[in-house]
Amino acid sequence: MITLLLSANFACKNKPAGDAAVTGAAQETAAMEGAEYNVDSATSKVMWEGAKPAGKHHGTINVSSGVIGVENGKVASGKFTIDMNSINVLDLQGDDKLSLEAHLKGTSEGKEVDFFDVQKFPTAS
Repeated sequence: MITLLLSANFACKNKPAGDAAVTGAAQETAAMEGAEYNVDSATSKVMWEGAKPAGKHHGTINVSSGVIGVENGKVASGKFTIDMNSINVLDLQGDDKLSLEAHLKGTSEGKEVDFFDVQKFPTAS
């Protein structure tokens, strides 16, 4: 199982400062050389943690697909697709869990752009 660890420092209630992110056209990437290993999407997850002044939360996001390139016995490259609809908060239960997951996914009405806006961007790579 391939597990990635992501950390983020964010405040849930504050609007982000600065310019909005802009996406561009997809670009070609160099072909991998050496051995290639496919990620087992049935068991691979991104483990995440987010912190704010009042506390922190953690959870997982499923990896839809991926490949890791190895050269000379070392990881040299990789490409992954993450299913953003699979955001799962592990340290809360009930309504609190559902509320934070909706907030992170951007499925709360009027808060679509606060974080990931999964209706517009269902995957990340």
